Amino acid sequence: MGDQEDEGNALYGLGTVYSRQGDVEQAVECHEHALSIIRGSGDRLNEARVIGDLGNVYARAGDFRRAIGCYERQLVIVREVGDRGGEAKALWNTGWALGALGETAQAIEYGEAGLRLFDEVGDEKNAAKARGQLAQWRQAARNGGDAIS
Repeated sequence: MGDQEDEGNALYGLGTVYSRQGDVEQAVECHEHALSIIRGSGDRLNEARVIGDLGNVYARAGDFRRAIGCYERQLVIVREVGDRGGEAKALWNTGWALGALGETAQAIEYGEAGLRLFDEVGDEKNAAKARGQLAQWRQAARNGGDAIS
């Protein structure tokens, strides 16, 4: 039918389903295809959302370095467009992935920045989760051990 926006959104949705089913390869393929379409539309918020979710696919697969790369790309876009809630999520997800890699000090830095923004935008649910995880990271840092993610 030639509706690029709907095609991009459909591919994004399909990628999300594949991700939940654990099919990383198909999820990445769908998200990347959706991303190429969405970039062409100029919809920066949607582009950031897809990039962030692509990062989540990589994180679920244990590829935290690639996940971090996606979250950092997402962060650039959400800052450009002024999406404070998206910025909070990108910061938090970067921190979480760093924590999973045992990079506790950096995880805490990103996590605290994300928490400040969760509080700023009134996202109480994510703020509460962030506080709990930050407490675990801080405890791990005091003990000189790996973070619990």
